[in-house]
Amino acid sequence: MNKRIHIICLALLVVLMLFGEVRAEVSGVCSNCHTMHNSQGGVPMNYDSSSTPNQRLLRGDCIGCHAQNTASNIVNSIPQVYHSDPTDLAAGNFSYVLLADSRTPADIMSRA
Repeated sequence: MNKRIHIICLALLVVLMLFGEVRAEVSGVCSNCHTMHNSQGGVPMNYDSSSTPNQRLLRGDCIGCHAQNTASNIVNSIPQVYHSDPTDLAAGNFSYVLLADSRTPADIMSRA
């Protein structure tokens, strides 16, 4: 019985340690990403100027924040998965989808 309790406690400790390592942190003003009514002074707050509200009171979807197609792979502390920076981040770079179909995977990988 005592051994069983120790194993359960150890398993719980391991689970708690794993959850402690998986964190997403965002800093800054909430209204940079969120909007209560998708309107500020009668003007839509969405990044694409759409008046259609997004889920979770966001001003855009994932692509709205993480795929701004800029020359930098980081924009306002937001990692970009669609950019023209020669250095890709861990998530990669979706700009490769726009390349000609004639390019081989080796061509694409040689850029990394």
